[in-house]
Amino acid sequence: MPYPMKYWLRLPLSGGSAWKAVTRAWIAMSSYVIMPASAMTRRMKIKLIDFGVPEDRRPFRPHGNDVGADVYIPYDCTLQPGRIAKVPLGLGIEVPGGYAGYVFPRASMAEKGLVCELPPVDSGYREEIHAIISNISSQTQELSKGSRVGQLVIPRLSADFVSELGKQRGTDGF
Repeated sequence: MPYPMKYWLRLPLSGGSAWKAVTRAWIAMSSYVIMPASAMTRRMKIKLIDFGVPEDRRPFRPHGNDVGADVYIPYDCTLQPGRIAKVPLGLGIEVPGGYAGYVFPRASMAEKGLVCELPPVDSGYREEIHAIISNISSQTQELSKGSRVGQLVIPRLSADFVSELGKQRGTDGF
């Protein structure tokens, strides 16, 4: 057995005992590497550039396993229906090559009709970051100073854009 039992993939199995035996055998022989969660978590340090953000309003991950860090609005803002606000966050970031930063919408704001647009913060950008907030509701929305307006997420991006892929794909897709 290549991995201790506690790291094996466990699925709810249905059907007869023969189905369970076949499924367990397939899981044990599969080519997937099953690792403990602690082996998959890596922290990356991102340098903040201060554009006037107060110490208590810097990006903050409330829980250690959160993907995004909360970002805050620095002043009161009223957003009319169908309007867009470009809200400076008082900070910049130095994103390493191969990564980009995005201010994702918070679920509590999105359910009110306030969503953050997702322009990327590229690795070479060193200016102040803004949250681009759209009011897609039919009501005027009030944002209070110090409210969490989004979550700063920094995913790794990997893509090569080519003119030829080498293999012709079918035309039956959408």
